[in-house]
Amino acid sequence: QCYNCHRIVTPLWRKDGEGKTVCNACGLYYKLHGSARPINMKSDVIRKQSRHDAHAAVQVRRGSLSGAASGNGYAYRGNPNPPYSYVYLLTYHIRPHAYFHQ
Repeated sequence: QCYNCHRIVTPLWRKDGEGKTVCNACGLYYKLHGSARPINMKSDVIRKQSRHDAHAAVQVRRGSLSGAASGNGYAYRGNPNPPYSYVYLLTYHIRPHAYFHQ
């Protein structure tokens, strides 16, 4: 169990600065802040983090993400029916020349 919050289930067990076994949340908190995670931050829910930038995905769906904003140096030409979703293209860095230009 976690030395700090006493959790018994975690995606990953870690060690704190003193070598004590802590849960993933407490270990990451310690790594970031250099101190033990406060007990009032304890949660019984393990949340999964999204693997894509939610803000960029919203902009892409609205059609407002330009090449400069996406960081790829390309701009969308305006085809209303591209073969791939914008999120897919941005995630996998696929830049078909028929849909993007510099």
